Amino acid sequence: MRGLADAVSTIHGQKGQARDVQGVHGDIKPENILCFGSNDNDRWPGFALSDFGSSYFCTPEERDIPKGLKHTPAYRAPEIDTTNVGITQAYDIWSLGCVFAEAIAWFYDGKAGIAKLIDARLDEESNSSNRDAFFYVKYDFNKRGGLSAKLKPEIQRLIISLRRSSRSSLFMDDMLYIVLEGMLKVNMSERMSAREILDALTRMCIKLENDPAYSESRGNSDEEMVRQPLQVP
Repeated sequence: MRGLADAVSTIHGQKGQARDVQGVHGDIKPENILCFGSNDNDRWPGFALSDFGSSYFCTPEERDIPKGLKHTPAYRAPEIDTTNVGITQAYDIWSLGCVFAEAIAWFYDGKAGIAKLIDARLDEESNSSNRDAFFYVKYDFNKRGGLSAKLKPEIQRLIISLRRSSRSSLFMDDMLYIVLEGMLKVNMSERMSAREILDALTRMCIKLENDPAYSESRGNSDEEMVRQPLQVP
């Protein structure tokens, strides 16, 4: 996950010193993530983003966002349905949050976890081809444009419920917090930047190396699970 955040941060032009060109991937989804195996049994497989057909790059001074770019409905961000903003860097963060949510569901419960997340995404009452998105849209006459969006409550409940799993740990608590509170936020201004996500995951990786208890599973403990927000720069 840290490697993917690093890749998105690089595309966004947020890694290291200021860059003259900033980009947007525009179609982050599992099918566009390549997995590279390793001959070293002690190393995790590597991941790389692919398919830049919906990407665009511009200078910080350029404000025009291309319209009509191809995107995958299930991983699209809410603002595509509720505003005329178009595909931005914040859009990438939402899509990456969807991918992270799927990876976390798999970690906790394998294929069954993925199936549960798919069920939570599916809107049985809708005939729309986009009914498997991570959010739903409703009419809001108090809002300009008349539409507002919300993360599907079934998804939120499922992600929160994972903390009660015997596989849960302080590390996974922090991972869940980043996804729910930093990525899958309907208000795009409340989402973390790719650089902030990368920095948070880097700190978590360092803690994993220095504190064995950080990744220790709770088992069947029913202890109170109160988490403080991650301090993000």
